[in-house]
Amino acid sequence: MTVAYRDSQLVEEAGRLYIQEGLSNSRIAQVLSVSGRAVRKWCLQNDWAAKRKRYLRQETELSELLRRMKLRLARLAFPEEGDLGEPEISPQHLNALCRVVAVLSPPAQVQLRRLDKEEAEAKNESAEERMAKVMELLRGAGFNPETGQE
Repeated sequence: MTVAYRDSQLVEEAGRLYIQEGLSNSRIAQVLSVSGRAVRKWCLQNDWAAKRKRYLRQETELSELLRRMKLRLARLAFPEEGDLGEPEISPQHLNALCRVVAVLSPPAQVQLRRLDKEEAEAKNESAEERMAKVMELLRGAGFNPETGQE
């Protein structure tokens, strides 16, 4: 491995740690066993501070978008209180709701994987049984299906 290649790998990893992980220059220097001076130089040369701001803004925007999607799907799946009509959601949308919840909640990811595995093993389950499991998944993720809110 050439020195230039190793250096470029270090700069790339240092940038990832600074931008995505939010580590300080001194912590990056410790983690990568390089001088703090080198990390500061890389930070200035590559404009990591601006890139970190953009990254954080994008993360916030994505999180808000996913939250709005989850609420929109929940409103479709669970009619307002007193509404005797059928839910306005297809099974595909309900599946999408569970996937969004799983993205936003790591415990829900585990439960969703378990449900997927169970579904693959037992294809004869009724729609009511599957819906009960989905409702349990939503409640386990801290989402109240009755109110459509977290």
